[in-house]
Amino acid sequence: MSSFVLVMLLLVVGLGRVSHGRQLVEQAGSAAARAAALGNAPGQAMVDAQQAAVDTLSQAGMACGQLQVNVDTAAFHPGGYVDVDLTCTIDLAGLTVAGLPGSVTMTSRSRSPLETYRDFNGVPQ
Repeated sequence: MSSFVLVMLLLVVGLGRVSHGRQLVEQAGSAAARAAALGNAPGQAMVDAQQAAVDTLSQAGMACGQLQVNVDTAAFHPGGYVDVDLTCTIDLAGLTVAGLPGSVTMTSRSRSPLETYRDFNGVPQ
């Protein structure tokens, strides 16, 4: 009986960790897209998005086994947008007894608009 309760408790903890991780990945993706949209050039937008994602996750105490941030700046012009795809692999080691996999990969896709009237690279639009 006590082993059943322990397994159920580990399952609840594991599902809570997955749910919380999903929320943090969405939050980090949104922060990365916002940071990218504030940049003045596509190259800087990519750097800013990566840093914002790392900062958001680390401030929340979440470590991704593998973190991938892909920034699409094809529409990086006044009135355009920036898309960010974020992928994070969360380690669930220690919870495999409850039947959960050793890790779970979560993804987020966020879009942030660029201002219509804005100075890009020192050139007013």
